[in-house]
Amino acid sequence: MMLMSKRRGNGEGSICKRKDGLWQCQVTTGFDDNGKPKRKTYYGKTRKEVRDKLNEALMKVKTKTFKEPAKYTFGEWVDIWLNDYMKNSLRKTTWESYETQVRLHIKPTLGSIKLVKIQPVQIQRLYNEKREEKSARTVRYIHQVINGALEQAFKERLIDFNPASAVKLPRDSKKEMKTLSKEEVRIFLETAKEQTEKAMEKKDAGACFYYTAYFLVLNTGLRRGEILGLKWKDIDFKKGTLRISRQLVRVKGGFEFTEPKTPLSNRVIPLSNVVIRELERYRYIQTRERLKIGTIYEDNDLICCTKIGRPIEPTNFIRNFKGVLKKAGLDETLRFHDLRHTYAVLAASKGIDVKTIQESLGHHSPAFTMEVYGHSTSDMKKEAAEKMSTLFIQPIEKENSPSKGAINSKVSS
Repeated sequence: MMLMSKRRGNGEGSICKRKDGLWQCQVTTGFDDNGKPKRKTYYGKTRKEVRDKLNEALMKVKTKTFKEPAKYTFGEWVDIWLNDYMKNSLRKTTWESYETQVRLHIKPTLGSIKLVKIQPVQIQRLYNEKREEKSARTVRYIHQVINGALEQAFKERLIDFNPASAVKLPRDSKKEMKTLSKEEVRIFLETAKEQTEKAMEKKDAGACFYYTAYFLVLNTGLRRGEILGLKWKDIDFKKGTLRISRQLVRVKGGFEFTEPKTPLSNRVIPLSNVVIRELERYRYIQTRERLKIGTIYEDNDLICCTKIGRPIEPTNFIRNFKGVLKKAGLDETLRFHDLRHTYAVLAASKGIDVKTIQESLGHHSPAFTMEVYGHSTSDMKKEAAEKMSTLFIQPIEKENSPSKGAINSKVSS
């Protein structure tokens, strides 16, 4: 039995609760040629959600801007989905990314098709075309947007089924994980330090303390946004700890500090004495530069920043990273994220337990960390091979050297 709400006037719509716990409302949107009322039903998890939809629909009916579902194009519906359903439930950067997918990849091909007419084959052809020029990951991201919009349309009973659920997606081939060896890390950091110091000597307000960022990520495994969002107040020099509670992201019109990627990304990690000493040395250098610059310095309390205290532009950060790789003679196809991989793999090679690595990286579980990083470096494999070679096969020791062709080893019993 439905629990009915207080009745409204004629044409004002009604709200009720269904047996399955959802709330619904029905609005009279007009009349057909025979004078029969045309009604639209809306659904929601709460009474307030449904009431808001009802009031919006009534306003559109009153102002004669209400559009019959059958008349929506997919482009019109995806705009409604983005602005009315997703804007307040997504991170700003994610919403902007969705909007970009809609504008550049979805609307040009599917935007003019009627919502009720869109077919799986049309979506499939779009994916096939995009796969010729884009990665499988990009195509799957486009699908995430299309599927979300159509799934909402299905829930609203605007379409009989979600056509995006019937398409085949390209296999998401994971990029090969690349890491630096211990020696390559040394070369990389030396090159970064040299370039940073040269940049600081110049009278360039845009010069950045890049070396410190690289040093930190290779010692902690932090993400790029977390590194760029670090402030001095996040470091407890007495306890030797670092708190991660924000990240810096690029949004339209500037920068924004947001919550870290996941709840578990809010974390406190220990710092070694070497890292603490390096940070103290760097803080002294930053303070010295700040006093030289004077009033134009912007005190944002940022650890990794430009010479005048401003946040580091993420794209400039990546550009500098590629420049350091080139200058150091290292593999230029490495991504910045591979420094995070390097931290995890080198930590594992030193015998640091998976739980500790997981907490430092901010992963949701040790199992996930094992899945991503539970492989060996070439050095670790070589070391294992050397150890195994002496486990079962042992060299024969003779006073005289063996004759040509003689077997030089024996299987131990």
